[in-house]
Amino acid sequence: MILQKKFFVPDELGYTDDAFYASASELTVANHVLQQPQIQDFCVDKRLNAKNRKDVDVWFGISATEVAVEVNVRSNFRSHRFSGEAVTAGHK
Repeated sequence: MILQKKFFVPDELGYTDDAFYASASELTVANHVLQQPQIQDFCVDKRLNAKNRKDVDVWFGISATEVAVEVNVRSNFRSHRFSGEAVTAGHK
């Protein structure tokens, strides 16, 4: 059921390519993080603030450090080259 919701399978009524690519990207990042041997804690779709309904796609811990990852995919990403940027929390 979780994969059905993430990948819109087999419900074709709500399917869009953009939503599929976004979900596939989130699951790919989560899978990569989970395979790292130094990961101590791991959670997907973790709500960090109990006061609102927002969550992060992947949350994990390494030693005393907690990392929250939000995966964002541009809807027209297929027509552009990748231009990703990694920044630390709170950096603009």
